[in-house]
Amino acid sequence: MYSGFSEEAVQISTVVTIILFSSLFFVGLNSVFEAYFDAEKRFSLSIFSQVIVVLSTILGAVLLAGELSVYSLAYGYLAGTIISLLFKMPILKSDKIIEWKSSIDWTEVKKFYAIFIPVALTVMVGQINLTVDNVFASRFSEGAVTYINYAKNLVHFPQQIFGIAIATVIFPMLAKAMSNQNNNLFKKGIEDGLNAMYLIVLPSIIGMMLLMPNIVELLYQRGEFGSGAVSNTTIVAYYYFGSVLFFSLNNVINKGFYTLKKGHLILIIGGISVLLNILFNYIFTSIIGYNGIPLASSFVGLFYAGLCYIVFSRLIGGMPHLKIAVEFIKITAAAAVMTGAILLIQPFITDWANIFQIALVGAAGASVYGVSLLLVKAKSVNIVIERFKKKE
Repeated sequence: MYSGFSEEAVQISTVVTIILFSSLFFVGLNSVFEAYFDAEKRFSLSIFSQVIVVLSTILGAVLLAGELSVYSLAYGYLAGTIISLLFKMPILKSDKIIEWKSSIDWTEVKKFYAIFIPVALTVMVGQINLTVDNVFASRFSEGAVTYINYAKNLVHFPQQIFGIAIATVIFPMLAKAMSNQNNNLFKKGIEDGLNAMYLIVLPSIIGMMLLMPNIVELLYQRGEFGSGAVSNTTIVAYYYFGSVLFFSLNNVINKGFYTLKKGHLILIIGGISVLLNILFNYIFTSIIGYNGIPLASSFVGLFYAGLCYIVFSRLIGGMPHLKIAVEFIKITAAAAVMTGAILLIQPFITDWANIFQIALVGAAGASVYGVSLLLVKAKSVNIVIERFKKKE
């Protein structure tokens, strides 16, 4: 698959793959137990257990890079999955939900797989797209794969934290609305979910983009990863902007499809996205080199989210497009003011250590963004506060 790799690169990739494969057992158990927490509306436990994995991966890179080099990320991830499982065990034990069963309920198994298969195939589409990206990346220098993977992991951090959290909180409300056959409440849930997602993810991505050189330098610049690698990784990260935003928004729409038991529609759209990803990768890499890979992902994300929204809207008899558009415009305006404020601050703190620059800019940006949201009277602020106050 990666014919452009040297023998050393193949060996390194093989070892990293083995380490990651060894985490699958723990990933599977964690996913099941997190689903249990979500069903019990204990979202904070589910989200915190996922944060453990992300933080462990980052700490692995920061603390172990000198001793383990590129393997530090893989070992950090593996350690995170184990720590996350150990964190859950005392809670699960007190809940008394783990027990051995001597027989299998085959009716329940059939029902499970009827839902599982289309969802699993949809997830597989995402993995296929990642593989396509890596195949195209292998055509360039070995550093290209590193830049792309590092940038992708960093930029998708808001999606993994906020995107999954918001979609998870919205899902029980959608399920409740559907069980009560309340179509208006169902639409309102999707609308609130999209607004909340845009409200939180947009400024998070913009803030990361403005601070990306500092973040990459702080986390990765050591050993063989010099200033040139920092610059290349930062540029790749910029091209991933659309990918994170559109796929985060689509997390909400996907929950709507799953609630309606229409997962096969996402699968069809996902299959088309694979073909487009191959086409866009070929076109963009021919023009701008390996930077065309994240750009292709952003275009695919736009197509995927856009088509899913159109199909879903028709499926439920229409969405309040104008209301959503007005709210998005207000949020974008507030984010633009935040961006201007950050750009004004940055020249005065260029000599500060990266960690202090990130902390100061983050605090200032969040404050300006919050005030701007109040000035433009963004309704989604109240939606987020109300939703996260309620257990459902």
